Parts: sequence; C-alpha cells; structure tokens
Amino acid sequence: GGSLSILVLLLMASERGVNFVRDRVLRVYTHGSPPIATVVDPSLKARGDNYGICPVLTAFNLPSSMVFAYVQPYDPVVRLFTDYDALYPLVDDLGADEVTLYATGPRRSLRPITRAILQSWSGWPRFRENWRGTKQTYQSVGKQHLLLPEPLRYLNDRFFSVNVGVPPTEAIVRISSTELLPALDSMFP
Repeated sequence: GGSLSILVLLLMASERGVNFVRDRVLRVYTHGSPPIATVVDPSLKARGDNYGICPVLTAFNLPSSMVFAYVQPYDPVVRLFTDYDALYPLVDDLGADEVTLYATGPRRSLRPITRAILQSWSGWPRFRENWRGTKQTYQSVGKQHLLLPEPLRYLNDRFFSVNVGVPPTEAIVRISSTELLPALDSMFP
C-alpha cells in the first residue's frame, strides 16, 4: 500500500507536474513499506545528508514533508532491496543444499522462518537466479517516524524467544530518510 502510494505520487509529479501534485495531495502516509526509489545524481544524494531533506522527493521538486512514513524498528520489510537488507545475503551465502543459511544470512530472528520458506518453496532456485542481478540501493522516501516500544522490550527480544506481536508505542522519533537505514542497522540489527 505505502510503496504503491509513493510510486503513484512520483508518477503524478512526473506526468502531471509538481503544481498538480501540490494542489491535490497534502500528504502520503505509509506504514512499514519497502523502499522503491533511489537517487543516481550525486548532487541530490549530497543534499540528502542535510537533516530533513529527502533526495528522492527533492529530485521531483516535492517537499520532504509530503510523505510521512512510520516504521517499526525490527520490521524487515523496510530494509528490503537496500544495502541493509537482511535477506539479500541468502542469494550467495547458502550451503550446498541451497537452503542452509550461513552466519552472514538474515538476523537471528529470521533464520528459522527463512529456512522453512526456502525448503517449502519450489520456485526458490529460479527466484534466486533472478535476484542475483539486482542492485540493492533503494532508499526510504519522506520523513521517517520510528515507533519505539518500551525499552524493556529490546531486552526481552535478546534473552527470550522472539515475540512477533506489535508492542504498544512508547515514543515516536522522527528521522530523515537518509539516516533511517543506518540507524536501524546499528541500533536494531
């Protein structure tokens, strides 16, 4: 839903113009959507290093505040197709049986789930070959909001089995689209 909404926003800006979009769209909201865009212009990427500037929206002359994205810290979907994608090492880091995960594979909580999926999915070998040629450089779009649970929740996940239920939100932290993925990787591996 959210990534499709962003894509439609960018297509409208491209096809109908920025003024059309600004007159008709106040804001796009997403929750846990995968990144779908990348910036290839180095000058736009450099502008994205300034807090609050989204290089993707800047490329379309749209304000960074046009997209509000909400993210759970351990959600693997928001890392898909990026340099921080926990599943990408599966493409080249499997054992001889093509399903045994090595240490550089997905994070500890995803290993059993991923192994079960690969063992039961007959299309995995074909998908793996297609995925090998992809470039993993997509990035988040807009202003990012991390929905953080109580701090004790992080300790529970480290010492006990993983709880996949969504905990109540205790704090919301706004972070730029260029800072989101490095922050998730360092603080919520």
